Amino acid sequence: MNLDKRQKMLVGALAGILFLWQGSGVLWSIFFGPFDQRNTQIVALDEQLKKKKDAKFQLDLTAARTRIWERRSLPPSPDIASPLYHHWVLDLASKHHLEKLTVTPKRLSTGITSPVFTRIPISVTAECKMDQLCQFLYDFYRTDLLHKVTHLGVESLDFKANPTLKVSLELEGLSLKSAPVRTTLFAGKQETAVADAMSKKSIADYKSLSEANRFVRGYNGPPKPPTPPAPPGPPPTPFDSAPFTKLIATFEPEGAPPYAWLYDQSSNQRVVLTEGKDFEIAGIKGVALKIGLRFIEVKVKEKNWRLENGDNLKQMTEIKPDAPATATPASTPAAELPKKPPA
Repeated sequence: MNLDKRQKMLVGALAGILFLWQGSGVLWSIFFGPFDQRNTQIVALDEQLKKKKDAKFQLDLTAARTRIWERRSLPPSPDIASPLYHHWVLDLASKHHLEKLTVTPKRLSTGITSPVFTRIPISVTAECKMDQLCQFLYDFYRTDLLHKVTHLGVESLDFKANPTLKVSLELEGLSLKSAPVRTTLFAGKQETAVADAMSKKSIADYKSLSEANRFVRGYNGPPKPPTPPAPPGPPPTPFDSAPFTKLIATFEPEGAPPYAWLYDQSSNQRVVLTEGKDFEIAGIKGVALKIGLRFIEVKVKEKNWRLENGDNLKQMTEIKPDAPATATPASTPAAELPKKPPA
């Protein structure tokens, strides 16, 4: 069949359209496929770069936070951190005149997941007014240390406005192993430090708490009968505070003489001992002879005694003087033996 020129052009155009329709995918993959692959790789690399930037940001943020935590941490050695934190809490409570005060260090607790920190727990019981408690807690949280109140119990002891409160507190400080080594409670040899979160707050911001009578105990029953006077009896036995007086720490600072702390829990009295100096606590007078690692030796009533770290004065052991060695009689020379008389 002969086709004229116009028909040939139509057939060619139709064949071209069919070729493009069926072979466009092949042509696209040949000419534009590499560009698609490159764009896919670029998108994947951009996503990986974004994830790495996010991870680096989180790592930098954690490092910055860690530096802040290390600065606020208690000293890295628990043996140093525990007595320092204990006596800081004791001084803070005494500053606000909390009555019937007992500040007791508790068993140290190491982190469960990894030994990167040690918990330094302290138990406090006392009696005080509401404004005294608010002032104590304000100064506690205002201090820039890595610590917190884990438990607070308050019980009213009176039936009137502004009653006396019986307070029980559980406090906890953290000692990070990575913190800079030091023998002071605060970093940088500071005696005090103010937390950033509390720097712009004052005790006046909490005035509503101290003025509200939230713990007044009510009583709706009949008047209580008067308590009869106690019958006369023998005079009370003088209180012996020696069982409550313990050796809580010994220190051997570099370039300075060693010293030790005796603490009377019954009266919240602390005495610092140095070698060769007299001391008096719990009715006992003596002289500190030697201060060693976790023990001291003292002289009381012409006798030498040894006290281990953590023991009270009733648990002192007497240091017996060494017994003189028994002399061994020397052999008598033969020339000095008596001679047998002649027969």
